Amino acid sequence: METAAMVNTVIKHYDHPMRSATSRPLTKFDSTTTIQVVRKFIENEDDFPSSFYYSVEIYNRDHKHYFKLDDRYIQLYKPFNCVDIMINGQSTLPKPKLIKIRVTWIETNNNDEGGVIRENTGQEALDEQSNFDKHNDGQSKIDEEPLNIDSSIGWFKLPEDSETDSIPSSPGLLDDVSKCRPTSAERAVPDDNEMTSTSIRCGLKNMGNTCYMNVILQMLANITVLKDWISRNDHRTTCQQSEICALCWIEETLKGMHQKCKNELKPGLVPVYEPKSFYEKLEVLSSQFKKGTQQDCMELLLSLFNHTKESSILFDIFKFQSQRVTQCEKCKTSEPGPIENNTIMQCSIPQPIVCSLEDCLDSYCEKELLTGDNAYQCDTCNSKQDAETKIEICSTPQVLLIALKRFQANNQGKLHSAVTYEEVLHLDNWLSKYCSAKITKNHKIYHLSAVIIHRGNGMESGHYICYVKNEITNEWYEANDDSFKKAEFVFDMKKEVCLLCYVRSDLSKSIVADNNTQATGISDMKTMFVL
Repeated sequence: METAAMVNTVIKHYDHPMRSATSRPLTKFDSTTTIQVVRKFIENEDDFPSSFYYSVEIYNRDHKHYFKLDDRYIQLYKPFNCVDIMINGQSTLPKPKLIKIRVTWIETNNNDEGGVIRENTGQEALDEQSNFDKHNDGQSKIDEEPLNIDSSIGWFKLPEDSETDSIPSSPGLLDDVSKCRPTSAERAVPDDNEMTSTSIRCGLKNMGNTCYMNVILQMLANITVLKDWISRNDHRTTCQQSEICALCWIEETLKGMHQKCKNELKPGLVPVYEPKSFYEKLEVLSSQFKKGTQQDCMELLLSLFNHTKESSILFDIFKFQSQRVTQCEKCKTSEPGPIENNTIMQCSIPQPIVCSLEDCLDSYCEKELLTGDNAYQCDTCNSKQDAETKIEICSTPQVLLIALKRFQANNQGKLHSAVTYEEVLHLDNWLSKYCSAKITKNHKIYHLSAVIIHRGNGMESGHYICYVKNEITNEWYEANDDSFKKAEFVFDMKKEVCLLCYVRSDLSKSIVADNNTQATGISDMKTMFVL
């Protein structure tokens, strides 16, 4: 005899003003559960904060990833379906099925409707449709210790050594970056930092022209893949060169920022962290980073990469490969050059008054003619020939950094050309044919995660500001030294953008809704930013 079973569900809260992240309300849901039922349970709790709204996510064990919980997800994955076959009155279920739900709380500001819970309407990139079909029969059972269920009250208690004490809190990396993914044993270890489960909403003190440093730290603090690795690894304790290792400095600073938020984040009050230790080490990178001097944030970022081993997580996250390919005009033979490893795509800005990011990428990969004294030595023709050469991108990084070259050489000033760009970036046009053929669609699409702007007329003057996007709520925040506040979705700073940070769509939870692309689970709707 088959019966519909109730599914044990643990709900864990993050950024709740009156609870710690270890607070775990426990309940049961059945196959008739909708998102409204889940929200009603959350909102009926005694300590519901009226000045906050929240997002609800569910952990998918098959994908090792949290996804937004809505009725579409429930329909596709049927997480609360559990059929028990009774034999002679005895259940055949080997152990209770456990569902994990994460609730993240966000404080409203004056522009919000006070106390109103915002309903998420955007479609979540659950995965490509082929994976939908594969898992539609429900989630795999979670390997947990049997739960101590108190049937008299319909709630249950977790054993003290339950794996649930450490709920995975960020997207696991996919197979091509599996070395960054925590093992089952690592997931079972309680995570004291819980850094990837919360956004780091923290200002940074300006210690004297350090805005160029602060914006880079804010951008790094918003990269979930990096926070995930830092929270699950203690690199500093094993590194033999911590005094000169930039990864050690970044780890220390991001953990410090997170701890500051955890201890001091209160309604209406933004904590401010002083990255003093990081600042004290800057001259180790280069003598150009003298205290009290204004610097180029991109130069700082490049110096950080130069002081990190190529085998480190920083290179795993930001590295992409490029190759110069030259084609002889006479015999049409193409000759690929050596593969080069890069961490930042440094693009020149075309001179028109207004150009697009695509124009800048075209400039990065622009074709050049080799003629006259600069003619190409063709091995096939065994002679000098006119030729065409261009750069092709041979791999797609987890996080793509695009720097726009606004500062001209020899202190010749700053280019103020306007650059427009979109929230979703498709890299297809700049990939090599081999790369484009071997990777999936969601490895070619990127979602905007952070924007850095520079106000002023030159590198030695002016001010940097960073804008970061909360992947859970899709809201933008302005990080301006010790200020950290909500920002408008569209900015009017088209002449000031200098660094863009995009996260690959298979790793990003940031979704732009588009009903026309539900088949792939990835949105192609383009929201224009003019910076």
